[in-house]
Amino acid sequence: MGQDVVFSPFSLKSYRLKNRLGVAAMTRMSSPGESIPRKDVLEFLVRRAANGAAIVFTEGIVTDYESAQGYPRQARLLTQRQIDAWKPVVKSIKDAGTVAIAQLFHCGRVAWPEVNPAGRVIAPSAIAPKQKNPLTGKPYPVPDEMSRFDIEHVVQGFVETAKGAMAADFDGVEIHGAHGYLI
Repeated sequence: MGQDVVFSPFSLKSYRLKNRLGVAAMTRMSSPGESIPRKDVLEFLVRRAANGAAIVFTEGIVTDYESAQGYPRQARLLTQRQIDAWKPVVKSIKDAGTVAIAQLFHCGRVAWPEVNPAGRVIAPSAIAPKQKNPLTGKPYPVPDEMSRFDIEHVVQGFVETAKGAMAADFDGVEIHGAHGYLI
């Protein structure tokens, strides 16, 4: 693909992107309190938009206050305070002519019970991941097999987080479903 194609505008559904450059979602573990990312992390996203990225994805945003969290200091988009923290960031991204996408995820079987508010890990089946937890170097625990209640709760967490993304004026959401995460 030539340089002219990379920097040429194109349409993606109802969006007109200024080029084919984007900022991928990154797990930053940048939310020290109230599940709101640090100011420097939010400014990083705005800078990327201002410097020419056509589309910017947030870091992964966990989808509930119970079983979704798998790493320390993860962002959420469920409370008014969290929505209000994202609104000016999304506005600045969009003011730069950039599409703003919130990445949502539930860590599922690769959650870390010590940082998960529920203190438990859930998955469709009671099978632990084969890999070790990269943050602890220890094996993941065997997750609890999800009950019907757990399934409904996880679905509702995605719904409520997507509503938070809409309230913050994101252009869309991406559901991250790799690594054993729940979708």
